[in-house]
Amino acid sequence: MKSKSEQIQRNKKIHDRISPRYDQIHGEIFNDSEQARIRETLGYLLKYFPGGPSSLRALDFGAGTGNLSRHMVSLGWPVLAVDVSEQSLNLLKRSLPCETLVLQDGSLQGIPTNGFDFVATYSVLHHIPDYLAAIRELGRVCASGGIIYIDHEPSPMYWEEREELKALYRRISKPNIKKYLYLGNYLAKVRRIFDKRYSREGDIHVWPDDHIEWPLIDKTLNELGFEKVFEQDFFLSRSNYKSSATQILSPQLKDTRCAAYQKKY
Repeated sequence: MKSKSEQIQRNKKIHDRISPRYDQIHGEIFNDSEQARIRETLGYLLKYFPGGPSSLRALDFGAGTGNLSRHMVSLGWPVLAVDVSEQSLNLLKRSLPCETLVLQDGSLQGIPTNGFDFVATYSVLHHIPDYLAAIRELGRVCASGGIIYIDHEPSPMYWEEREELKALYRRISKPNIKKYLYLGNYLAKVRRIFDKRYSREGDIHVWPDDHIEWPLIDKTLNELGFEKVFEQDFFLSRSNYKSSATQILSPQLKDTRCAAYQKKY
């Protein structure tokens, strides 16, 4: 098993390499429905900041190519975007007026305590070896009265081994002939013979017996003096799903979660 440092460096190397096409290969993120949901959620959370968006100090942890930062900037928030992938941040800087910071070891060391009013992370925790330690760091840099916003991690429903849920996924998935045309898919299969938890994009906590556990996040932040103020489970539409999937199954299949926590004064 790779050390924590090796896992972080692997994630950095992978995301540096795929950064130019990251938005294109992640249709589950960069689609109209998901982008509208993100913007609506961020707009809703503004109610906790009576001074308005320009008064905020916002941190986008694991900003990547700028998925969350784009929305925050468009809403008028000053943003510091941080990531281990320098190439991703270089792409972000070309299109957004953000400050950026490369995290050499994946940690927030050097980021001031109580330095930010809004601390956000999207589809990041499952890439971090010790994600609860990262949560504690997010709590440290969040100011009193501030918000931690965590998005795009599987909900508890996703991990339920229920046959009716498996049947729903089979029902909405399209045949994917193209996957047989990519050499990388075959190489990944060979790698998994020797390492059953090999992931092409550096995912770590994405397995039935090792995944992001929301109750542990809740407990950790509660111990740090945070109160959960928002939670939403929703259906994440992926590019290999039929176009009718969202309309038909979203009321039944809520497989992804976002949540927000406010730090007590």
